[in-house]
Amino acid sequence: MKYLVKTYDKHYFLYAKGWYKKTDLWEDLKIIQSNYCNIDSKYITKNDIIQKLLDIAVDIMFLNSNDSKRQVISFITRCNITEYWKVNAKNYNEAVALNSLSLMRYTKTEYLNPEKDCDFNLLPKKEV
Repeated sequence: MKYLVKTYDKHYFLYAKGWYKKTDLWEDLKIIQSNYCNIDSKYITKNDIIQKLLDIAVDIMFLNSNDSKRQVISFITRCNITEYWKVNAKNYNEAVALNSLSLMRYTKTEYLNPEKDCDFNLLPKKEV
């Protein structure tokens, strides 16, 4: 089953799928969040970003209701301190962010056209 990407979530997915150049996780996500909320990035907190990423991640996990319980348990387990190394995270917030982005990266999506939807004024294009 494919996930229907909401218009205002597309840059999170494009970032997760590697269409944008990644420099600093939190600064990159602040720019995306700022665009999403239409406010200056200096007012965006890590908590704001985590809430949005979790909102998307939960939607993805419940896309297939037969498997959602296992997916939630697996997600929580991957954010455990003993699992940080698997996503190269330094702390819990980073583990949640990286696991959410990983979930987005591997989710089949509908109506996401990277060639058309990327905004390279928002973040630079990933160099190949």
